[in-house]
Amino acid sequence: MEMLDTALDDITGLIEAYRATADEKRASPLRSNADGLRAIQREIGAGANVYAAVTMASARGEVNQARIDRARQEAQAAMEGAWRLRSELAHLVEQQRLPLGLVRDDLRELIGLSLQCRAGVAAFDASPHFDAAAAEPLANKVLVDLREATLTYLARVRETESADAAYPDFAQGARRAAADLLEKIVDRAAELERLEKDGAERDGTPTSPGMLADGLVSPLRKIVRDWTSADASV
Repeated sequence: MEMLDTALDDITGLIEAYRATADEKRASPLRSNADGLRAIQREIGAGANVYAAVTMASARGEVNQARIDRARQEAQAAMEGAWRLRSELAHLVEQQRLPLGLVRDDLRELIGLSLQCRAGVAAFDASPHFDAAAAEPLANKVLVDLREATLTYLARVRETESADAAYPDFAQGARRAAADLLEKIVDRAAELERLEKDGAERDGTPTSPGMLADGLVSPLRKIVRDWTSADASV
């Protein structure tokens, strides 16, 4: 998943740029126009959302260089003003790097759910024993909800009050907000898993765990369980 790593690097870089513009001390050179700075922040947030959405929409769940190029182009188009200030923004980011390793891992899991859903449903077309017609509308609803959960997570990470590099808890509130949405997806995802299992039985291979069972439903349930624990431990 080398290309997914590239996407995660780009998205977390945009999060850092957004947080840098929210840091009064670091962003002071850009504060000659407060309205303009808020516009730059909105653009960076929109760029991160667009990038994540394009990545999650990868056909058959395959993130390749063409998909990365498209995500970068669409993100850049969403933040024309911020793009003109990219050198200044990079300088602000380098002044204080943020502890976003956990956020990056969480985004890998969230985006991975969408990619696995797309890959699993695409596999239905490979055999006449799988009910692709029944799976498609279910999958579309799951994908829409996964997208909403991922963008909600991103928004909460951007908006969390602490920008202190010593504070590791960027993910806590974001996890809780995303988990509330992910919990609503479980039943639909389980129905996709049932269709996959039924197709495997008709195909004569019922003993192997399916792509949707392993790649979507099991990790989805685990994320919901872990992220809604008593302290949403990070």
